[in-house]
Amino acid sequence: MNENVNERSSISSDIGEIEIVNDDMELEDQRFRFIVTYLNIVYGTTPIAFKKAIINNEINRKLIESFFDKTDRNIILIFENSDSLNILTEFPIQLKSKIICFVKRNESIIEKDIPLKKQIAIAEFTSSSITQLSLFISEILWPILQRKKIISDWPDIVLRSCIDNISELTNLLTIINGILRGQTILSIPHEIEFLSKSDYLHVLSHNKTFDGRKIRLLENLIMTWKNQIQTAINYDHDPPKNKSYILPNIEIEFWTNRAENLQGIKTQMHSPLVRRLAEVLEISSSNYFSRFRTIFRDVIQALAEAQNIALYLKTLVPILELIEKVQDIKTISLYFDQLFHTLALVWANSVYYTNIGRFIGFLQQWTNLVVLKIRDLLQPNDLFVDTDFDEPIQLINLALETCFLYKKSYQRRKELLPTYFNENRQILYWEIPESKIFERFDHFVDRLKMLKDILLTVQECSIYESIELGGIDADELQNILQKVIGDLKSTYAIFRGLSNDITNELNIDFPNTYKTFRKIIFIGDERIANILHRFLQPCSNHIKTTNIDNIYRLFRIFGSTLQRNRLRQVINEYTNTFLHIIENALNEDQLLFDEYIKDSNSIWLLSMPKLISHYRWIEQLRQRIYNQIEPLKIIDINIKDNDIYKRIVEQEKNIQIKLDNFIENINQQWINLFQKENLLHLNEPLLRKENEYYIVNIKSELATALHEVMRLYQIPNLILSPEIEEFYQQIDRFQQQFIDLDYITKSYRHIYDNVLIIEYPLIREELTIIENDLEKASTVVTFDIDIDSIDFIRRLRTTISDFEARFFKSKSNLDDMQKILKYFLKTALFSRGETRQDPLLIVYEKEDRVLKRNNELRDAGLRLQDILKQNKWLLKADADSDIWKAYVDYVDEIVIESLYEIIEYNLNYLLEESDPTLNKRPLFEVQLILDDLDLRFNPTLEFGSANGLYDIVDTLIGNIFRQAAMLPRLAEHSGQKHYQNDLEEMKELNDCRLKIMERLRDTMKEANDWKEEVEDYSYLWLVDRKEHMRQFILYGRLLEDYELENREHIKETPPSLIQFQNQIDLFQSIYNNIDSWDQTFLFNSWLRVDARPIKRQLLTLVNKWINLYKNYLIDHVTVSLNELELFIKYATDMLQRQVKSNDLKGLIETMTFLSQVRSRQEYTDDMAEPIKDIIELLKSYAYEVPQTIYAMLDELPEKWIIIKKMSIKMKQYIAPLQANQIINIRNQIIDMEKKQQELRERFLRDAPFKYDTKEPYVEKALSPDNPSLAASYAGIGYVYNNMGDYSKALEFYEKAHKILEKDLPLNHPNLATSYSNIGSVYDDMGDYSKALEFFEKAHKIYEKALSPNHPSLAHSYLNFAACYEKIGDYAAALKILQSGLQIQQKAFQEGNPDLASTYGWFGRIYRSMKDYPKALDSFNKSLAIRQQTLPETHPYQALTYSSIGDVHRLMGNYEKAFEFHRKALNIQENVQCNPLQCAMTYTYLGETYREMKDYSTALTYFQKGLEIRQKKLPKNHPDLAVVFHNIAKLYLSTRRYNMAMKNVQQAIEIAQEKLPSNHPHLLEYKETFEDIRKKM
Repeated sequence: MNENVNERSSISSDIGEIEIVNDDMELEDQRFRFIVTYLNIVYGTTPIAFKKAIINNEINRKLIESFFDKTDRNIILIFENSDSLNILTEFPIQLKSKIICFVKRNESIIEKDIPLKKQIAIAEFTSSSITQLSLFISEILWPILQRKKIISDWPDIVLRSCIDNISELTNLLTIINGILRGQTILSIPHEIEFLSKSDYLHVLSHNKTFDGRKIRLLENLIMTWKNQIQTAINYDHDPPKNKSYILPNIEIEFWTNRAENLQGIKTQMHSPLVRRLAEVLEISSSNYFSRFRTIFRDVIQALAEAQNIALYLKTLVPILELIEKVQDIKTISLYFDQLFHTLALVWANSVYYTNIGRFIGFLQQWTNLVVLKIRDLLQPNDLFVDTDFDEPIQLINLALETCFLYKKSYQRRKELLPTYFNENRQILYWEIPESKIFERFDHFVDRLKMLKDILLTVQECSIYESIELGGIDADELQNILQKVIGDLKSTYAIFRGLSNDITNELNIDFPNTYKTFRKIIFIGDERIANILHRFLQPCSNHIKTTNIDNIYRLFRIFGSTLQRNRLRQVINEYTNTFLHIIENALNEDQLLFDEYIKDSNSIWLLSMPKLISHYRWIEQLRQRIYNQIEPLKIIDINIKDNDIYKRIVEQEKNIQIKLDNFIENINQQWINLFQKENLLHLNEPLLRKENEYYIVNIKSELATALHEVMRLYQIPNLILSPEIEEFYQQIDRFQQQFIDLDYITKSYRHIYDNVLIIEYPLIREELTIIENDLEKASTVVTFDIDIDSIDFIRRLRTTISDFEARFFKSKSNLDDMQKILKYFLKTALFSRGETRQDPLLIVYEKEDRVLKRNNELRDAGLRLQDILKQNKWLLKADADSDIWKAYVDYVDEIVIESLYEIIEYNLNYLLEESDPTLNKRPLFEVQLILDDLDLRFNPTLEFGSANGLYDIVDTLIGNIFRQAAMLPRLAEHSGQKHYQNDLEEMKELNDCRLKIMERLRDTMKEANDWKEEVEDYSYLWLVDRKEHMRQFILYGRLLEDYELENREHIKETPPSLIQFQNQIDLFQSIYNNIDSWDQTFLFNSWLRVDARPIKRQLLTLVNKWINLYKNYLIDHVTVSLNELELFIKYATDMLQRQVKSNDLKGLIETMTFLSQVRSRQEYTDDMAEPIKDIIELLKSYAYEVPQTIYAMLDELPEKWIIIKKMSIKMKQYIAPLQANQIINIRNQIIDMEKKQQELRERFLRDAPFKYDTKEPYVEKALSPDNPSLAASYAGIGYVYNNMGDYSKALEFYEKAHKILEKDLPLNHPNLATSYSNIGSVYDDMGDYSKALEFFEKAHKIYEKALSPNHPSLAHSYLNFAACYEKIGDYAAALKILQSGLQIQQKAFQEGNPDLASTYGWFGRIYRSMKDYPKALDSFNKSLAIRQQTLPETHPYQALTYSSIGDVHRLMGNYEKAFEFHRKALNIQENVQCNPLQCAMTYTYLGETYREMKDYSTALTYFQKGLEIRQKKLPKNHPDLAVVFHNIAKLYLSTRRYNMAMKNVQQAIEIAQEKLPSNHPHLLEYKETFEDIRKKM
């Protein structure tokens, strides 16, 4: 029971044993190598397969990386599907394969440098519930029962019962698992594990002591095994019958599996435990030992049999596979001989496979395979076609032939069977009744024969559909015929409706339907026989020769169906009637012939038509006789021995002899007369001249003679005289002469009629020579046979043929020239894109079209030149002669006319398409867009603008005229290189050009007028929305220009809700008006303005105006409720504090807070109703108010009432404390007055500022270097540093440091702290080199004075990391920061405030490295700690909000960015904090607005941030450079290049002074500088 890797099963795994193999692995991440190592153990997964399925699959890789790197992903599941790995994050509802589960031991990220077995637990789950239960028992239940600590207090009876039950269940599951896998697994109960002890057998054999209970246990086990093994052995008596069609693979697999199972049983019985069991039984003299040996012997014998048979049957597997792969019926028969040959070899050579009953079953299985394969390929149910029956019938014949070959192959191999046995073995014959083997096979063949009969019958009877009967009873007989057709179709349709396999013997519907079909066919034959009777009966009663055609027509109509038995009987009944009619017809033929020959003996002059008419009449009579006799030979009726038929044959023979004699006689008469005529003396000229033309000079007698002789030679068996033979031999010569002369005369006439005046001078010489020869043919040369005129005629034909070909080729070339140029009339140079839904004139690719057209015209010009050169050669002209130049000028005019048509066609195309009366489709399109506050057309409609529409159209027309410049001038002697000048001087073309441009100007003016109407909405994009809103909020309206200068004198009047509604309605009406615009506007029917861009932009602007008011209202609601909620939360905390009698600070804070509650009480009490009105207004505009707002409206008023009640209680509670504190304050005032009096008296007495005072520092005053002053100086420096006054901070830090240097040892931690304070100031001032210098000094002291895990050392690392981040060395910063974090994680608990600062610096570094997800994760960690440890309005929270907002901005999530920036400003603008932190938020907000292209708002925030930084920072601080650079990018986007250049130069100057040359900020500043310089 060894299992392969993929069948490994365990419910959990000890991963401590897993060794991560590095060989042959290219995975860099140790964690991935750990996963793939385990997968290799379970699935055999290689690193290459792992990379393909996991690493290279983005989804799978992200899932596994999130498992490694995120704390919220604690489990992944990997399973194998179709040889590929897949990953899940939760358990599937149903397992289909084994799943490997990787689980984190702790909810944290998986570290690379910590042993992975300590971080990950692994479990395996199988898809089999049985296997899973077995694993549960073996790996959980049994280990529990073996733990003594667990079962120590269990009762013995309970423990024993549990062990017995689990053991029994384990054995049962083992057996079931084996059955499911087709194996016999011997159950090994848990109780016999004592046999595995090494000393048990020793004690048993030497001491002769026996444990009777254990022996009985072993004997019972032997009986259990006997039953299992006997079942496995006896299973071979009957073959498996689990299918209706058992195939040979069942038998082959049966013996293969049987051999494997018996081999497994043998292996189990050879196991050490079983052998020891047998030895125990033998030593104990148990009777069951002999049974065990018997069982083992039976297993060996059965195994030998199974292995032998499996080995021999294995040879049949290739044949089985070949037959299963066959794709056509014909190919199956190729393997029959091979199959039965192999079966005979198996039968003759296998010692065990000799059971004739089993072999019969095996043959039946092969027969089943052949039947099923033929059936699958034939698809018999699909063969019931309506037409084209030949193909299905052919397939059925092929199937029947294949079945015959299969049976024949078996029979042949059966006869040859003795040859397969050797001399030493007795021959075992296949004494098998074939019915046992081929019963199902024969049934299949019978079904195929039925199917063939059905198709043949339907095919034969399908002729009935085309029959149309005539006669008196036509309607009645046609109805009978239609009834036959209808019954046939309906019955045939039943076959087509059969869904089950018609060849299956279990299908009784098919044979029943077949019986019905045969019955219908029989009835149909009777009806057709009745029709035949009805037609043939009149012929029997009235024997007329005219009936013969009707009878034969009837036979042709019914065709092959007359061969059907019933119909043949009808035909045989009327046989004598047929023969009498034919005999009478032959008698009539004899009379016709006799009458014809009475008038054929008169003598006539030579008249070939008369002769031919005799011949044709005789042939017609022959055909008539043939038509009367021949059908008798086709129709299958028994007439050969009929006397009438014999008389008919003899009579036909006699008539044919008379016809032959008559033909021979009239042929001889014609020949005799021809010899008397003198038709062979022909001595006339070849041609004669009529008017200006020549014609062939041939007499009618000669033509007639030639015609007659040709016709005579077509008559068979005609004897001609030698003179006629001689004449016939000259016929070909006369015919060729006539053809040549006819060609010559026609060619001359063709040339004479088509020559032009301009061409005649070029051909005059050649034409004169031809005319001289024609004159000779009309006077000298004759047709006399004795005179050979062939050479003369041939020479003349060759001459005139060559001249005609060259002459008309030259004329054809001129036509080709025009065709070449007319090609350019098919399509205009610039035309509509007719393939598009909205065709406009194609101008977007005008350069390509012009280039393509010009190239085509250049190619055409070269072809024209080649044609002209060819004409010069054809006409044999001299290039320098005047007549040739005149001809070239003629050709040149043809080219100019064609070019004129091309240009006119193009110009007319533009005129027609721009004519409003002719065209309603747009020709050109422009867009109206808003581009950087400028409303313009694209392309522009300004006159004189480059790339404007006017310029585009003018260029188009210029390109149309320039087509003429692409053709080189043919008339080179004219001095012109091309034709453009000629065409541009043509008035008609110039008039078209001017008309087009005039239309364009008028249309452009109309479009510009409409643009001015759109500019009425310019306030939508020109007015500053923020300033507008500010004025509206302050004054309830927009101030006039004159009011802006004196706004301090204008009374502030905040707007009411009605005013907000009026403004929203105003802009909503504007929106509706713009939204009602059409998508396009058409001017003069051919210029279309695409208004979609401007419409979309205007609607967006109007929406922004509407949202300006809506957002203000919702922000007002949100801020008011949030602020109230924060105040209530803060108030709850404050009012729940316990103020002690001696806690003055707490008392003052409580009194101050109670004052705040009282000051906002009136406003808060009346706040709910206005907010509800605002919400109702917003809802009226379909604005979905968040549900949280409604919840707050429901909850906050009640909470506010509680706060007021708590305030009253608190006021009452602190009243006595206030009284006590008043008394204390009064006492302190009295003490203070006493001390002042004493100080005044002492000052007057000692006079420390007097010029002659010797001891200005009195005994009790502090000395200048007193250590107490150091702490005070450091505290003052800290305050100045937080206020942003770095020079003051540095001054006091240095004072403190000087005192500490004198008072403390060099390695004292306080001295390091002082160095760190000074470094921090330099860091804030942007002097990073000085900062690093002091940080280095501090760190050296910390390393010597403090332990390695001291928090101050971690803080030192953080200082270094911050400084390196600012100078752009992010890798060093990250490495140092990680060192600091490791110390803090050991020193602090999770959630310590110091960790918040560290995570914040991680966020900054990752942000600078552009790893925004990690940056966001770090900032969120920092925020989570600060929210737990700091008040909600603490400046550090605002700092974190601002940083998170900036990361969202960098990730393109502007809504999130605004949300966090607003949170930050809500704290920074309302709580006292470092102004520089507020400046940072302003800068981040400005950059967000800049990226959203809201440049005015962005500039406002940049200026706010810059103003604060300029006040608080040195002039060369790098943070100033950041703002200058941001402003430069803004001005670059708004095309204010001078301002952009000024700001970027300031940024570069600061960065070059303060930052390294390779700092990313400096490089970015320089890149922006180059962009600006290129734009200027």
